[in-house]
Amino acid sequence: MWFLPLSIIVVTLLVAIPMSKYIAWIMDGKYRPLAFFSWFEKRLDTGPMNWKQYTAALLIFNTVLFIWGFIVLSLQPVMPLNDLHRGMLFPTTIFNSVASFMTNTNLQHYAGDPTFF
Repeated sequence: MWFLPLSIIVVTLLVAIPMSKYIAWIMDGKYRPLAFFSWFEKRLDTGPMNWKQYTAALLIFNTVLFIWGFIVLSLQPVMPLNDLHRGMLFPTTIFNSVASFMTNTNLQHYAGDPTFF
């Protein structure tokens, strides 16, 4: 009865110590990525952002992510693993699902897996 809770705590502690040392090693600047990753990172680095640039980037990214999520959920009927030939959800349900996943509220007005599987 106590095995699962105790094993969760023990595994968490065993993983937390090396992971915290690894993150501290990265944050101290001692980590040097492979040449390919350095090249890729230099291409993406545009320098520091002010709050207006950060806000614009955040809103653009979230808008693109929302559109992508809406498209993916809309195309569920034509996806290759839809062997039960389930139809598309109502657009309002798709909108609600994508918005709830983006805001991490997971507010679903349908029976999640059985609807798509």
